[in-house]
Amino acid sequence: MKSPVPTYRLVLGFLTVCLIWGSTWLAMKEGLETVPPFMSAAMRFILAIVLLFALLYQQKQRLPKDASYWRLVGEAGVLMYGLPFALIYWGQQKIPSGLSAVLFATYPFFVAIVGRTRLREDRLDAGKVLGVLLGFTGVYFVFSGELAFDSTLSPLGMGAIVLSALMQAYGLISIRKRGENVHPVALTLGGMLFGLLFLLAATIAGESFEGVVFGWKAILSVVYLALFGTVITFVTYFWLVKHIHPILLALTAFVTPMIALGGVTRPPRRSRRKQRRVAESSARSPESETGRGPMMKNVAHVGIAVSDLGKSVSLLTKLLGRAPEHFEEVTDQMVKTATFGGGETHIELLQATAPDSAIARFIEKRGEGVHHLSFEVDDIRAEMQRLRDEGFDLVDKEPRKGAGGYLVAFLHPRSTNGVLVELGQKVG
Repeated sequence: MKSPVPTYRLVLGFLTVCLIWGSTWLAMKEGLETVPPFMSAAMRFILAIVLLFALLYQQKQRLPKDASYWRLVGEAGVLMYGLPFALIYWGQQKIPSGLSAVLFATYPFFVAIVGRTRLREDRLDAGKVLGVLLGFTGVYFVFSGELAFDSTLSPLGMGAIVLSALMQAYGLISIRKRGENVHPVALTLGGMLFGLLFLLAATIAGESFEGVVFGWKAILSVVYLALFGTVITFVTYFWLVKHIHPILLALTAFVTPMIALGGVTRPPRRSRRKQRRVAESSARSPESETGRGPMMKNVAHVGIAVSDLGKSVSLLTKLLGRAPEHFEEVTDQMVKTATFGGGETHIELLQATAPDSAIARFIEKRGEGVHHLSFEVDDIRAEMQRLRDEGFDLVDKEPRKGAGGYLVAFLHPRSTNGVLVELGQKVG
């Protein structure tokens, strides 16, 4: 008969998971500055798998060969690693991090529901329900300042976060139900092997290697996330699931956003060397406090949302006395465009091609009219980082393909007096 695990060890394990996973939000943010999300996650998994094999060897353990183990880790790989990680990384590019935290806080609810249906002996008493409700309420109020819903928010992005929570809840109950006799390192390693396949497929199918820079921030991010955010935490997590109730373990989803809030939302720090360079540059010229001068070149175009592109093109042709220069459909953004030239600033008409696109939601909420202002920049990633440092909220974490051979990224209207601002860099 197994002896009970001392309470202090369970508490220490729970706090370890919360503290480390809370810090991973900042580590991911730093790494995503120069490396696309799926690629970054795949690199994290590859290094973690190497470390887990080394740990398995050091502890003189082996991966089980029976079919039941591989069915279990295959399910965990799909439902706890591969698809959820892909959904979270993708969804966080579409919605603010605070909203992501609140949506993922549905995880304990799903654990309670799935556990009640799959673990027949599991009782969902009033204390557990109250604890989950209080935890969710706390997360909601902490991040309520970021929950301004508007037409730029993606229902698909929000759905991706909620779906990832449901998948991870189902996977956790599977581990609880069928992983009792499997070593935590073997559970983590087997699941990650399957999860890596999904991330590699997402990287190859959905991301470009153009502009990727493996600087020291990206490398340190991958190392930290692999060693601490994956190996230590997941091994501890799967050890805990054997000894405490799944709902109690799922409460980590409430604690980690609180810890993350202190790191992700802090103002950027400057080194003394950089402060001296800024001060010296500011003393030499009346440029901005960054010391680099203006990086936005000009207003490239004014984007106007329309319901019927054909009728709007006809109207504007009569108004301007000239036909549009360019028509294009941007499938990634679910929009058709028609561009009228004339001088440095163009007019871009935008018609939605899907009912859940940003343009369709904009027109439904506000009607036809000016949708955004687009500014041309020479280096979009550098400009995105400059604006983050200045305190602006960005809709996009990475540039995406726009019309006319541009890479584009949007600033959130809440930080620009209600105006949606687009950055555009000509690349082709």
